Amino acid sequence: MSTNAVVVHQLPGRVRLSIPEKRGDDDYFRLLSRRFSGLEGVRNVKTNALAGSIVLEFNGHLQEVLRRAGAPALFDLDGAAGGMRPALPARPLNLVTGRELNPMFMAGVLFSAVGLLQSIRGRLMVPAVTAFWYATSTFQQAGVTIVMDAAAGVGEGDGD
Repeated sequence: MSTNAVVVHQLPGRVRLSIPEKRGDDDYFRLLSRRFSGLEGVRNVKTNALAGSIVLEFNGHLQEVLRRAGAPALFDLDGAAGGMRPALPARPLNLVTGRELNPMFMAGVLFSAVGLLQSIRGRLMVPAVTAFWYATSTFQQAGVTIVMDAAAGVGEGDGD
C-alpha cells in the first residue's frame, strides 16, 4: 500500500508536506530527514513525526528534489496539481433571518475594524496598514468592490 503525502503549504523554495498515514512513526520521519538532508540544493529539513509533517527548504523545483531523494518510493504526492489541496470556496453563512452572510466579507469588516482601532491608538505604520491590507484582500475574495469618492469622503461598495 502506498503512503500519500499532501502539500499543505508551498512557496518558491519551501514546502510543507503532511503525511497523515505515518503520523507518530519516528523511524519513517528520521528516514525522510536523512534522505532529504543529504541532497545538494536542500537548505533545511524539519520533520515532525507527531504532526506527521515535513518542511523542506530547497533550491530548484520541488519535483526534482523529490525525485532525487527517492520520494516516489517513500510516498505519493496526492492530487494532479502537484499535491495542492483545492481552495475551499467562501460559503455564505445563513443567519437566523435566512439571509446569507459571506464569511470573507465579514473577515474584511473585522480587519477594517482592527485597522480603525489601531489608527485610533496611533499605531499607523505596521499594524493599521497591515489590517487594512488584509481587509482589502478579503473584500476582493468576497467579490466586493470598494470605490472611494474623494470629494464626498464616502466609500461605496457593491456586493454584500
